[in-house]
Amino acid sequence: MMKREDNAVTLCFEQIWDLNEDGEWVCTAFWKTHCGSVWKVTWAHPEFGQIIATCSFDRTAAIWEESVSDLGHGIHRTWIKRAGLVDSRTSVMDIKFAPKIQGLQLATCSAGGVVSSIVLFYTRLFSLPSDHK
Repeated sequence: MMKREDNAVTLCFEQIWDLNEDGEWVCTAFWKTHCGSVWKVTWAHPEFGQIIATCSFDRTAAIWEESVSDLGHGIHRTWIKRAGLVDSRTSVMDIKFAPKIQGLQLATCSAGGVVSSIVLFYTRLFSLPSDHK
């Protein structure tokens, strides 16, 4: 199993770190996620793939999925924004995926105390393994 960490670095950027075979952490992704400070990052259960959600001072939450391709000269990894959620009048302060038994669901909480629950439907973008029950 791959060990991974995330790090929302200053203002509006995200970093993904992977543990290599030598036991060293290597930054494998770095990208702009929001227009304001990122308050929190959370990972979906690995059963759903490599999916993270971020929330920010800019009043938005975003869902990101890792895309992996082999272009013949090495593996290329990119994080693609699958959804942007603009539903708050204040900063989105917290974000959390539901336990896997409840499927791919996400909850957000704004600084104004508003809690939202979002059910993410499976499309070809969010595909489940064929043995998923």
